[in-house]
Amino acid sequence: PNLGTTISLNIEANSPSFSIPAQFQKTGKFHVWLRVWAANGADNSIHVGIDGNVFSTSDKIEIKTYNQWEWVNRTMDAGAGAY
Repeated sequence: PNLGTTISLNIEANSPSFSIPAQFQKTGKFHVWLRVWAANGADNSIHVGIDGNVFSTSDKIEIKTYNQWEWVNRTMDAGAGAY
């Protein structure tokens, strides 16, 4: 869901959300890639977390291409998305 605004504080409480069930076979570092669509600069970020926890390395994943599908993993402030 899109609110058309920037949410940088209390992301887990203030952002709309949806869940995708996942089970990991082993612990470790995982890299996050998302296939996304953004209509414009007001739609150009998404946050990723696990079990309601937000990770600074996976907040504000930035979408730079508009009106087409794009694979992304780069955040606005922390480089490649990982947790």
